[in-house]
Amino acid sequence: MKIRIKPYDMLFFRDPKPFNKGEDTRADSMVLPNLTTIYGALRTCYFADHPGKLDLANEKDDPTRNLKINQVCYLYDGNEVVYPAPRDLVIEKNMSRAAKNEMERSKKYKTIKLKCKDFKDIESSLKKYNNIEYFYTSETEVEELPMGLISKDELLYYSCNYEEIYLRSLKDMFMSEEKIGIAREDSKHSAKDNLMYRISQVKYEELEIVVNFDGLDIPEEGYLRLGGQGNAVHYKPLNLELTKNEEVNEIVDYVKVYLTVPAIFDNGWLPDFIDPSTLKGEFLGEEVELLSACVGNFISVGGFDMKTSKEKVIYRAVPAGSIYLFKIPNFKLKNAISQVSLGSKLSDLGYGKAFIMKGDLL
Repeated sequence: MKIRIKPYDMLFFRDPKPFNKGEDTRADSMVLPNLTTIYGALRTCYFADHPGKLDLANEKDDPTRNLKINQVCYLYDGNEVVYPAPRDLVIEKNMSRAAKNEMERSKKYKTIKLKCKDFKDIESSLKKYNNIEYFYTSETEVEELPMGLISKDELLYYSCNYEEIYLRSLKDMFMSEEKIGIAREDSKHSAKDNLMYRISQVKYEELEIVVNFDGLDIPEEGYLRLGGQGNAVHYKPLNLELTKNEEVNEIVDYVKVYLTVPAIFDNGWLPDFIDPSTLKGEFLGEEVELLSACVGNFISVGGFDMKTSKEKVIYRAVPAGSIYLFKIPNFKLKNAISQVSLGSKLSDLGYGKAFIMKGDLL
């Protein structure tokens, strides 16, 4: 089932950092919800329709136990499917003011594609560092586009190694608003001492959340409670394809894997199927060797268990947009883009989903 979620109100997605009333005065928030938040919202939607089954939540016979999220992406302006941009797409740092103004006016940002550096010392470098984005290089000074998003059309061009790729930016699609909150002393009808706090809420402008999932029977259209304040959002079916693809049937020696959502691995940024000492492993039924990667700083993934009223385990995750370059001799690539899973923790919640495509080298 594919649905599009449209918020009409301000939303608050608190980051996983613990927030203690009376000690902390600000609850940090995120622009987009974690997959755990979306997963929880879908389960809550089911139990709202079947309140008599709530006692089965998190038990052996939990009726939502088969829920699996296959993909999460976004919808811009009602019909443009977008994903977090690959991290090897950057913009020129010292472009003219006129060029910057034109991109900001059109809300389309021309990018430069980074290239892999010489990998002869990469084995020792991978062991030493966690953030290895500097293993890619450019002939000019560049910078990351904040909150970059790539459309499914541009993603196809990217997979085919086109020179000009245009991104959008999430910063053009939302507005934020600060809110002051208090805890009340009911008996006195006044605020409790030292229990004033501040949160930052977001409101989407022309942006919707797209979720493709299986294993849960909910009404075709309705409302969900989403975010830390449980605000109501409307959902309905989505009839658009989430990717634009081409059949290639090409034999390749290198593939690029691009994370469309975060992934959680035991060895930090390194996929679990890769041996840290040899940088080799088995993937897609073939022996592969990790040659390079372009990853971001970790993000925290957690949540709150409504049934036990306790914080869930917090994981460090590789962010969406991170890419990995593998050597995989004589591999038959059937399509320009294919969805794969990198074997992440919490994979049923959608973590670890990625696209595989032809790898490009210097």
